[in-house]
Amino acid sequence: MPVLLLVLAAVGLISLLSFRYVNQRRLRSRQREGLNLIQALQRMLSHVQRHRGLNYGVMKGAIELDCQILDLKHFISEDIHRIEHSNQWLSTTDSWGTITKTWAKLTNPHGTWICEANFSKHNELVELILDCIDLSVTEYQLIQLQTFDTDRSYGYLWQELLPTAELLGQVRALGTGIAAAGYHSDEDRVRLHELVRAIEVNMDCLWMNILNNQQLERDIDLFLSSVDDSIIVRKPSIMPHEYFNLGTAAIDGLYNHYQLEINHLTDHIFRESPIHPIFNSP
Repeated sequence: MPVLLLVLAAVGLISLLSFRYVNQRRLRSRQREGLNLIQALQRMLSHVQRHRGLNYGVMKGAIELDCQILDLKHFISEDIHRIEHSNQWLSTTDSWGTITKTWAKLTNPHGTWICEANFSKHNELVELILDCIDLSVTEYQLIQLQTFDTDRSYGYLWQELLPTAELLGQVRALGTGIAAAGYHSDEDRVRLHELVRAIEVNMDCLWMNILNNQQLERDIDLFLSSVDDSIIVRKPSIMPHEYFNLGTAAIDGLYNHYQLEINHLTDHIFRESPIHPIFNSP
């Protein structure tokens, strides 16, 4: 009888371990799919933010920026096509449907937009994409991920980095419009001051996770300094494309860090070490 009990216990243990192994493999596969999805959504986010800034500048008079808009429309259409054909779950959600409808409205050749309405509609689209990333993080259980070697959570990427990049994107768009128009209103000045202050607060938190990236610090500092030095002055003293490029360097620096971190997370967890989930307290 003791031998039989030992055999039964061993069989039960093997079955339990096999069950856990299979579930772990399934979880890894879904999380890998989720990481690929939020990378694709971030690329689309970046393109939409650029499209907003260029459109705003053109509507304010910087016609020389118009040549870049057509390419961005093509990139965003490709982003949508690629996501819809690679992720069945997202393409059937109401959130994704709202995103594609909003983009279609923005690019309707028969539509007419005044400048501020166009800017607001772009902001709405950006928020929808950010919400979609949050939804994807939950759906694919990405909030559980951390690297096995450092036990460091990567949640700051979508909780802090992406919203900060969006604040920078708004500053880029508004400042490009001001540089194009050659003047700013009191409302513009207040709005830019509020955005810059929010960015500075967010960056204080981000620098605790983004270590030893002096180039990124310089790019962000240079861009934010240009707001006070060249935009919110009696007469804006910078060309629209120059200001837009300063903002792009800062934003792309954050997005490069985002992509590197996602790649590191994927490589480390799925190729070298087992998934190490964070178990939240009840």
